[in-house]
Amino acid sequence: PCCRAFTNIAIYLDSFSMWGAGEAMSQAKQGVTSALLSDMTASCLVELISLGSIGGGSEASTIACSATSLASICLTNASHDFENYQSSAVWSLLPALVQGLIAPMSFFEFHREIVWAIWNMIQRNRLQHRLLMELIGTSAEEVATSLTGMLTALQSSDAVEPSLGIVDMLLRTLDDNHTRATTGKSLKILFEEVGLVDALWYVCDNDVDESDVAEKAAELIDDFYEEQEEDDEGVDEMMPSVNGQQFQFQAPTNTGQFNFS
Repeated sequence: PCCRAFTNIAIYLDSFSMWGAGEAMSQAKQGVTSALLSDMTASCLVELISLGSIGGGSEASTIACSATSLASICLTNASHDFENYQSSAVWSLLPALVQGLIAPMSFFEFHREIVWAIWNMIQRNRLQHRLLMELIGTSAEEVATSLTGMLTALQSSDAVEPSLGIVDMLLRTLDDNHTRATTGKSLKILFEEVGLVDALWYVCDNDVDESDVAEKAAELIDDFYEEQEEDDEGVDEMMPSVNGQQFQFQAPTNTGQFNFS
């Protein structure tokens, strides 16, 4: 109840600032955000968020979801001056969120709140590069697997946008060799091996509104995996077909004519 109450207060203040309610309301919003991201409160949020990672049942997951939702709103409000929180317990929120993302026993609703909190934390943050490096950290494969899985989960329609946004930001912002030290693989290959290409095609194929999400998925395929798609098509054309008991290798058909003149 406390998390929900604070969340409602933060949303209420947000709604006023969206309509330009004046300097007083803006200062009130900043004051609430600073209070909720104080060392003591941030440490409490970390403890509550961690309940969603231990498989403690629906009640624990509900508490973790509420704490994550509250953290998400506060991190969004603080993202424009996040450098002011560099030495505070706020930085412990990201490891807690990552642990919730990769925890195999977590409920889907908790994972959904987690990806929104991470996305809200990093998308407009001036310390974005550092946050992305900490996000991928020493759990690069687990993070890549979890984000890819969120793109194809049946319940994930409202989790695709932040999940895809994080994937896009990781691939476009971090150096391609960033994960070699811990996994021996580039980030691009790491995502490919956990099924990202198929997941991106899934997003494109199941989008009927030609949305920005589908466009972003298509751009990722074009920018990072187009060469692999062309290679796969070439392999398919050269695969043997069975005719009776004989294999027939089919080379690509040349529809043009040779001109030796």
